[in-house]
Amino acid sequence: MPSRWASKRPRHHAEYERRLALAFAHLEQEVAHGRIRWYGVSSNTLPSPADSYEHTSLARLAELARSAGGAQNQFKVVQLPFNLLERGAAEERNQPHGRTTLAMAQELGLAVLVNRPLNAIQGHDLIRLADVPPITPPAVAELEAAVAVAAEREEQLQQAIFTLPLPFRTLQEFSATLASARLLRQRWAGSGSLSNWQDVRDGYVSPRVALGLDFLRRRPEATAEALATGEAYGAAVQAALGLITAHYQALAAVRADEIRAAVPAFATAPTLSQAAVRFGQHTPGSRLCW
Repeated sequence: MPSRWASKRPRHHAEYERRLALAFAHLEQEVAHGRIRWYGVSSNTLPSPADSYEHTSLARLAELARSAGGAQNQFKVVQLPFNLLERGAAEERNQPHGRTTLAMAQELGLAVLVNRPLNAIQGHDLIRLADVPPITPPAVAELEAAVAVAAEREEQLQQAIFTLPLPFRTLQEFSATLASARLLRQRWAGSGSLSNWQDVRDGYVSPRVALGLDFLRRRPEATAEALATGEAYGAAVQAALGLITAHYQALAAVRADEIRAAVPAFATAPTLSQAAVRFGQHTPGSRLCW
């Protein structure tokens, strides 16, 4: 942990706990008024190591709840990540006397909700705990060539756009929308996982390409040459997207097999998702609500 964060941790945690105490006091009042029956805390950092800067201590939450509502407080549930890859709740001994978060929850009589039983986050990557159909990946040279063609078509379309008799600001905005292939050329290999790539493809690249081409098709000023250039650009981008998707799908299929092999006790489950569910249901000391 960088020293600058270590120096700030006591002050930040004190403020964090002060706000939690206020929230618990308010929620206990809501219970007393009959507007709610119980309350809980959702935190992705409950399973983290005790010395982590962001760690949320379940034992400390229980203390704050007792301060707010006494022994009969209505702090009754926690939510945290727990799955085949993120096993900290059952393995990390981050509670007093070497207990895990799940063991502590059981001791306190808390229900445990899992916020991503079928997804896992590793580093910056989101990994779906689901089977992925195997596929032969394209050669990297083929993929890079397709991305290069898309970038070339994009440059040609940019040039065609600025020949249209449109206000300069409109041309600038139009041009800025059509920059997806340039981005792909720089970053196609950096998505990390199939899920991350699908988010980039469906949330950024495809919508911007569709928006730009739709704008071009609706402009009465668009020449036949500009329209043809636009269609060639769209086809080139789609070809590149298909190859990149195949690349990440092949990696994801291998990763899914590796995950299944790492949990032999549940390897007989028909699917990886079912193995993930069985893993959660059979974790000793847990009371998981899916």
